Amino acid sequence: MEPTSALSFEDLILRVAREAGISYHGSSGNERAMIPIDEHDLDLCKTIVNDGIRMFVADAPPKGWRWMRRIMSVTLTATRVTGTADSASTTTVVDSDLVLTPAAGTADSASDTTLVDAALSATYGTDNDLKDYYCYIISGTGAGSFAKITGYNASNGTITVADWLTSAGAAGGTNPDTGSTFGISSYKILIGYYCYIVTGTGKNSWAVITGYNASNGTITVVDWLDAYGNPGGTDPAASSTFAITPVETVGGDIHRYPLAENFGGEVNGEIHYASDTNHASIIYWRDEAYIRARRAITVITGYPQYAAIRPLEFYAGGTGPKRRWELIVNPNPVAADVLEFPHTLFFDELQLIAGDASSVNGSTGLLDTALDNLYPDDYFNGWAIKIISGTGKNSYALVDDYTGGTAQFDVLDWLSISGAAGGTDPAANSVYVVTPPGNLHPAGLRFDEAIKAACLAQAEIEIEDVSAGFTQKYIQQALQKAYAIDTRSAPRKLGSMNIGERHARERTWLDISYD
Repeated sequence: MEPTSALSFEDLILRVAREAGISYHGSSGNERAMIPIDEHDLDLCKTIVNDGIRMFVADAPPKGWRWMRRIMSVTLTATRVTGTADSASTTTVVDSDLVLTPAAGTADSASDTTLVDAALSATYGTDNDLKDYYCYIISGTGAGSFAKITGYNASNGTITVADWLTSAGAAGGTNPDTGSTFGISSYKILIGYYCYIVTGTGKNSWAVITGYNASNGTITVVDWLDAYGNPGGTDPAASSTFAITPVETVGGDIHRYPLAENFGGEVNGEIHYASDTNHASIIYWRDEAYIRARRAITVITGYPQYAAIRPLEFYAGGTGPKRRWELIVNPNPVAADVLEFPHTLFFDELQLIAGDASSVNGSTGLLDTALDNLYPDDYFNGWAIKIISGTGKNSYALVDDYTGGTAQFDVLDWLSISGAAGGTDPAANSVYVVTPPGNLHPAGLRFDEAIKAACLAQAEIEIEDVSAGFTQKYIQQALQKAYAIDTRSAPRKLGSMNIGERHARERTWLDISYD
């Protein structure tokens, strides 16, 4: 956790608003200063703070800020489930080939490691016929749990598993029981996996999987997104082909991986496999044209030996989010692995919204008509919403669901300032603020004063009424101290992380004879 004194985006906005004389003091005007809720004033302060942070980032020492040197971690996968849709809709794609026939059954009995259905013996008459398949509990006790089948007794239809897992693959799934219905699939398809439409209607659309029915091969999603992750992707249809991967890839291609939005294309060292990979492979940076040339001849599978970065294009001829990048590797991964490399962190922006509720919906819904149709559905899911003035002041909650058309924030329950259940529910005209998790500037606590000085200097530049020598204080004092702080973060013994020749770690045999 961050220290409680760390300056958040909200704190920086408040400091700018107070200097500009546009902070909010409650409907009666006698409350302590809060961030503006006027749309124009809040937007001005947010822009100033983000521009101030960018100014501080740009005013780096000659060799750059040490705090911007980060390690990028990219998870590779060898798993790629493909299929052709029998049918599809706005929230589903169905492929019966994903499951066995007959795929569904009802448990005669079950335990924490077994499931018995005597009817299975009629179709699968040899021991271990079902070994290494996946058993999903569809309804009844244990619904949503699944497990990999480790053994099968054909004489009585007993499936053996190591443990029942949750629908997201975590330990602690609920054990099935007599009467539980189940399905058996050739593939491991979990909630949180990614489904990409590769060809046909809906090509380049994708979605995160929210459900899988192993009795008929139905994959469920909330909505199909376009290639760039925006709502409104084209729905697939019958005969559309799809690919499923357990981690985010580009279009379901397991040799392409989108990099984080804070990666700006600047690599600062060699690429390595993460620790404890248990194989001796070494991976090298190469030009992306080199990798394309090798793949043009043949696509092979193995431990990736070459990697490259390039601007991210989701599909040929697409405009692409030009500020995002992707990592490509060759050969295609043969196993799940993690790659790491040093890079320079790039700052995008901090986000926050605030306003006053136009109405409430029951005890868990808050609406603000000023935001109608400005943000898509689910945009604020997982953000924190806090009441800062009016009825329900200091109550807070996580946004469980957001409806863009009506600008309604739904929560499970309002918590009190202590975090206990039973916080006071807001009402119409309650003032709220919504922030994403970890809404802090990227430089860290040590640079809080420098960041604050940069934001106030930016306010002095952009707002005529702000004039207190902030720019001079920033350049002559805060920035110089920031350089000294950054220098002190250097290790006592300096040296390049990239010195020395890299050798494969492998076993060798010498032609030695012994008497």
